[in-house]
Amino acid sequence: MKKKSCGRLICAAPEFCADLLYAGGFNAPDPIVWFQTSEFQAIVVSILEYERATVQAKKNVRVLPLEDFFTKEDKFKTDELLIQRISEKFGITEWTVPEEFPLAIADFLRKKGIAVASAGKFFPKREFKNAGEIRKIAKAMSVTQDAMQLAKEMLQQASIGKNMVLHYGKKVLTSELLRMEIEGFLKAHGFTASRTITAHGVQCSQPHNVGSGPILAGETVVVDIFPRDDESGYWGDMTRTFVKGEPLPVVKRAYDAVLAASQAAEQMIRAGVIAADVHNKAKEIMAKAGFETGKNKDGIPCGFIHGLGHGVGLEIHEAPRVSPANPGPLKKGQVISNEPGLYHPSWGGIRLEDVLVVTETGSTNFYTMSKEMIV
Repeated sequence: MKKKSCGRLICAAPEFCADLLYAGGFNAPDPIVWFQTSEFQAIVVSILEYERATVQAKKNVRVLPLEDFFTKEDKFKTDELLIQRISEKFGITEWTVPEEFPLAIADFLRKKGIAVASAGKFFPKREFKNAGEIRKIAKAMSVTQDAMQLAKEMLQQASIGKNMVLHYGKKVLTSELLRMEIEGFLKAHGFTASRTITAHGVQCSQPHNVGSGPILAGETVVVDIFPRDDESGYWGDMTRTFVKGEPLPVVKRAYDAVLAASQAAEQMIRAGVIAADVHNKAKEIMAKAGFETGKNKDGIPCGFIHGLGHGVGLEIHEAPRVSPANPGPLKKGQVISNEPGLYHPSWGGIRLEDVLVVTETGSTNFYTMSKEMIV
């Protein structure tokens, strides 16, 4: 009987697969193969990427040229055949793969007598950031905060024109203009942002509405910036809500409630605290201020209609969740967002978001920017 030998395997594009970028340290837009045996781990790349990969890959990861696994007689140099050859060369009879592993490749390998089994979390330790990762995340958060400061200054400098429409210089200040300036700033600093939220007015009642059209004085402007570092792959994430001019009384009350919830949640966050309890505390504070979560007469969800937070790292949304869906404790080294919000179609929405590192005794906030609403 053939001796069983197991390995771990990922086949994906590092740019879109956080586990692969975490494992190999090499970023590329096209699929590559990472595998791990009992003795070593390696990535297999084409000759196009070989030299760059030898420089960028983690020191404990071998870089193997794709061409070494094919012969002149191979008519089609497919991923399926590549992994079959890797399996044969290193004697692997069973691969453990992520849940997202391509089904077609798995079926092919099984037909060749090579077992494929799905794992749960492929790298559970990704949830806990080491000192090097914290530095990379801090860089992302710093640039994100600079971009938010730019957005705030644009609103501060805007003038109020006819029909309460804001103007920035000689241009009407629209969501599109504000978003373009933010994303241009980020790209100039080595970050890529997509679908940056610059919603205003009643658009803000829909948390993921990116915003469109002229911004008016007196209405809420939710700015949610979440760029990715082009070099490291780590994300920033930050939200502030601004009003140019005088907001409605209900908006003032809602803002105070969200701010109080944000502060209370931050004070609660530390290793050992139940994640769901932090969410529920924030929700309770906003409800006591008169903002219950439910639906209006038209059936539209209102109030605090999302989780308080999520993990941030090589993915913009990763473990752990800080919501009623997570009854587990927060743990040292997790990086999480704290983003309470209130939403209502009659007046818009408010959200404030910081990102924190969980410590044994509390948390450390990456951001120092204040949270004044009126600019």
